[in-house]
Amino acid sequence: MLFKENIGLKIEEEFVRSIIDFLTDKGWVKQDLKIKYGDDIGYNFSTDWGRLDGIDVLDTVAIPKCFYSDKYSDNENIMSLVLNLKKLYKFDLVKIAEINNISLDRLIVLFCILHEIGHCINSHKQVKAFKDNKTFLKELRLRQEIIRSMRFSVEFDGSITDRKTFDKASLDYRKMNLERIADRYAMKFMKLYGKELCAMANKIEYEVIAFV
Repeated sequence: MLFKENIGLKIEEEFVRSIIDFLTDKGWVKQDLKIKYGDDIGYNFSTDWGRLDGIDVLDTVAIPKCFYSDKYSDNENIMSLVLNLKKLYKFDLVKIAEINNISLDRLIVLFCILHEIGHCINSHKQVKAFKDNKTFLKELRLRQEIIRSMRFSVEFDGSITDRKTFDKASLDYRKMNLERIADRYAMKFMKLYGKELCAMANKIEYEVIAFV
């Protein structure tokens, strides 16, 4: 297991802001990005829409208040990210964690945040046409189909009931063009600044989760 029972990583807004500021100083982030906590209980990271010059653009990194794997989500759901990155890109998070002396769960949190920042950077680069872009519209529909498949293969408690369907849906998700772009940004940041970023992520602390 990545996590001890009822223990998770508390993701502070200050930490996410430090990552955004770091990449801003390096010249990658050129617009102000916002941060918000997601409403759901779980380990989901995402982005949200804003407006730039009257045009829809991704400008917000949404994060869970705590990142954990117990009761509400199965450890294998999270590990699919690790397996698929290695399968698609030979990008080995386990090895990177060992090299940088960081726990795998902290590294996954870092990667997910970098991935969402990558979505925002790509959106800003294509701001004049992003939300009307044929790739975006096509993948929006495909994303809904993939998420539906994953939900049908997972029980409420996160246990996987249909391994084949789940693995295929998980891999198909990472193969989508916009997800690949975000993954490549995250991998590039790790390759360029892995030591500094991991040192920052190593400061994330654990907290006890009170399940209701």
